[in-house]
Amino acid sequence: MRVAIKATLLTPTFVRGCVYAVALMILATTAGRQISVAQSQNSGSEPKAEQASVLLDRLDPNACEANFDHDIGQARTSLAIYRGIQDISGQARATAVLGKLYASAGRYNLALPYLKQAVDLLHRTGDTRSEASVLDVLGDAYNHLADPKLATEALDKALDIYDHAGDRSGSAATLTTLGEVYASSDSDKAMHYFDKALELSTNAADLRTKGIVLIDEGTVYQPGDPEQALLLFKSAIALENQINDCRNKAAALANIASIYEDKGQPREALQSYSEALSLEQKLADESAVASISHAIAKTYEDLGDLPTALSLLNRALDTERRTGDLAAEGPTLSEIATVNRNMGKPASARRLYLQAVPMLQKTGDLNSLSLTLNNLGAVSADLGNPQLARRYYQLAIAEATRAKNPAIPAYSAWGIGSLEEADAASDYFRALHIAQETGQPDLEGRVDASLMNHFQHGKQNEVAIFFGKQAVERFQSIRRNMTGLSNDLISSFLQSKVQAYRSLAELLIEEGRLSEAQQILDLLKVQEYSDYIRGQPNDLGANPSRTSVERKFEDQYEKDNENIVALNKQLHTLETEGHSSPEKQAKYEQLQATLKKADRDFDEYLHNLYTGLKPAKDANEQITRIREVTSTLQDVIASKPHTVGIYTLIGDDHLRLIVITGSQMVWRSYPISKKVLEQKCFHFLDVLSHPQQSPEAAAKDLFSIIFGPIKKDIEQADGQTLIWYLDGTLRYIPVSALRDPATNRYLIQTYSVVNFTPLNLSLADVPNLTHASAIAMGTSRSYEDALGPLPNVKEELNEIVSDPNLPQSRGVLPGTILLDEKFTETAMEQQINTQSIVHIASHFLLKPGDDDLSYLLLAGKDQDAKGYHLSVSDFRNDRSLHIAGKELVTLSACQTAAASVAGDGFEMEGVSTAVLQKRAKAVISSLWEVNDQSTGVLMGDFYRQWIGSNGALTKAAALQKAQLDLLEGRIKPKAAMGIDGGPTNFTNPYYWAPFVLMGNWQ
Repeated sequence: MRVAIKATLLTPTFVRGCVYAVALMILATTAGRQISVAQSQNSGSEPKAEQASVLLDRLDPNACEANFDHDIGQARTSLAIYRGIQDISGQARATAVLGKLYASAGRYNLALPYLKQAVDLLHRTGDTRSEASVLDVLGDAYNHLADPKLATEALDKALDIYDHAGDRSGSAATLTTLGEVYASSDSDKAMHYFDKALELSTNAADLRTKGIVLIDEGTVYQPGDPEQALLLFKSAIALENQINDCRNKAAALANIASIYEDKGQPREALQSYSEALSLEQKLADESAVASISHAIAKTYEDLGDLPTALSLLNRALDTERRTGDLAAEGPTLSEIATVNRNMGKPASARRLYLQAVPMLQKTGDLNSLSLTLNNLGAVSADLGNPQLARRYYQLAIAEATRAKNPAIPAYSAWGIGSLEEADAASDYFRALHIAQETGQPDLEGRVDASLMNHFQHGKQNEVAIFFGKQAVERFQSIRRNMTGLSNDLISSFLQSKVQAYRSLAELLIEEGRLSEAQQILDLLKVQEYSDYIRGQPNDLGANPSRTSVERKFEDQYEKDNENIVALNKQLHTLETEGHSSPEKQAKYEQLQATLKKADRDFDEYLHNLYTGLKPAKDANEQITRIREVTSTLQDVIASKPHTVGIYTLIGDDHLRLIVITGSQMVWRSYPISKKVLEQKCFHFLDVLSHPQQSPEAAAKDLFSIIFGPIKKDIEQADGQTLIWYLDGTLRYIPVSALRDPATNRYLIQTYSVVNFTPLNLSLADVPNLTHASAIAMGTSRSYEDALGPLPNVKEELNEIVSDPNLPQSRGVLPGTILLDEKFTETAMEQQINTQSIVHIASHFLLKPGDDDLSYLLLAGKDQDAKGYHLSVSDFRNDRSLHIAGKELVTLSACQTAAASVAGDGFEMEGVSTAVLQKRAKAVISSLWEVNDQSTGVLMGDFYRQWIGSNGALTKAAALQKAQLDLLEGRIKPKAAMGIDGGPTNFTNPYYWAPFVLMGNWQ
């Protein structure tokens, strides 16, 4: 769904405290002369006049805390005294102070009559300097009350007085206010006034006005050049700290916060807004408080907390209506409409947008007007009127062009793209480039999500996945900047983006890429499990994994995008500055030609993307593989009684199964679409890997699909050991955890289970364990912040191996233990050659589809360090790691059995396959993130069963018994080995089912 954009406020209200302070100081300097005038008129009134003047003198225009009611009371008392003694000059001063106090509090409707009266009185007394200062505030009040004509008339008069008096500070202040009148309608004219004001205030050493100008110029730069705006705002704060100018520091902080928000840094935005709001509340500036509340509401809206956003906006609107601040009321009303739309109330949103439009037209706020028109386009599309939507989008682009705001057309192009079908991609890419140019990661993510949906509808799933990963990566970049915010806020943010994550996961499931799909959905977690797991770090801000093919295309994609964005920026700069000179015109034409070529190059890249990510599948290769596998299995099974092979093949509309015994092969099938089966497998894996969920329903459902058609065949063959060749997504699930609906028993309670791959080269060999020895290696301490300690690893290794150098070790196998600092790549290479069994217990980090980034955690390479990443590709290619002929390699870590599918359709196996490729006879590995405590006790039990049986039990049977000991409660958690709040039993398949045996099961 298209999401309406928020009305980004340039908020001139953030910068208004300064002029009022200057005006009050000017009035204070004329107080002595006003008293002398009163004295000459009526000598008996001297004490009263002095009393009234003292009351006004006590008002500190630069105070960082204001007592509005007290100050108003003082000024009213002073005015009453002056009126009582008929002191015109005093009345002028008191009336002006009252007007400025109301204006400084954002109550412009109450300020206006006082300011107009003060101008009249000051003009009569001939106090031109004070008259000019009041005219400046009067112009600002008219601006807020949506009357730019009267605003400029007042300001022009003030400027004329200051210029004639040679008052550079006064002229600078008035020029600043004039610029603010034009800031939302004519940025070039506004900058003209700001530049003149900056020059005058610098020459006059007027730091207060200079700080205001820097903030105002920053608001003009912000839509197209946020980094330059940020520099200006920070420079303003440096000046304001120097002179303790709290009002304008608050304005600068609020504007900095809005940049952080646009950059996808909500935590920093809320911190700056909070500081600005605190200052404005102390200053009792209702208008500024309302504006900042509006801005904070937008941040909560971005985070998906719509009720909080709506509450803040309604409060701001009440204040703006009470104070008559029409310039702020229109944008706030528009923002309330946006929240309504995002709450699923398009009709209410449209009504509110239409109320806001005439207000914005009256105030000349082109930025907010163009945003509102854009959002009217979005809501019109929601209500089923695409023609009207397109018209609104086009009007939005036109108004944004008038406002010289380069950001808004990105949203409008995105909206137009959502109305298209065949040509949608070009509009989306236009929106994407503008979003990148203006630094809006949230918009980039939403456009990428639209591209994902576009290509999915076009049956180009691999390309859709590419852009879906781009979208999730943008949202993850924002999430990384949310550290320190509450889980509720993070959850709200994720909820607002959840559809993009889920759509990507569904696409990955549809393509059989379950490990990647699981990683995407895991990113939606707000907090990790409380117990230790051997695997993925608690990095909820991680980016989606990329296959090697995707990474290649992504690198080129980023380069092409950066080139187009840079060229667009240069063109925008020339268009803003003008290109009337021959040199600039030539440069402009050259840039246009270069941009056209870049666009053509980008089109060619997209074509290569479409073709390069298409999966390559060969039906003849599949048929050959079936023949080879079934023939191999039949040869082996012929000499093994009670052993049955099962070959699975996922078709478009059927699951086909071949039951292989020593004497025959039988075909069976189950009618189910590939997509539905993949979804069921993924759901089963998902509930299995979360111990707080019950997998019973999913386990029974898949039993009926996978084992139901062949159950009688297995029983007739008197099968006890099942050798599975699992196709596609079936390899992601533990068939041992399938549950018979008729008996309520898990498959492992009847059969021992083995997984077969074509790499199994020694299935018929019976191991000789007479002189078996083992090397057991692992890490128990934390080497990286994201990968916690594994306290049960030490006990696990001691239960498996008896090392003469470690008296506490008591395992059933003689050998060597390499724990923590001793577990280096060099030590492993040296020790592994002399042992027949290898056991590794550590963290394993799986990056689906990328063997270079998937790694096993060691202590170091040559010596103990802060951890060393042994990648799957390095493991596979390390010729010094001699594991050929090893009876068993056990990888008791996370997802070491998991496989994934690269973007080109080729299989990318996990580290377990790398072990078999190096010609080990068998490997035990895991399908998901495993619990540290249950893994330790299961492994110790397995080796005791296998080695202690003196050959009576096969590896498959020993693993089955160890798993049953956990499932049936014979082994329970030991409090001393666990952690507070750990499991009370290991009966859930989460604890016993992740480990699978591949290769020689004997």
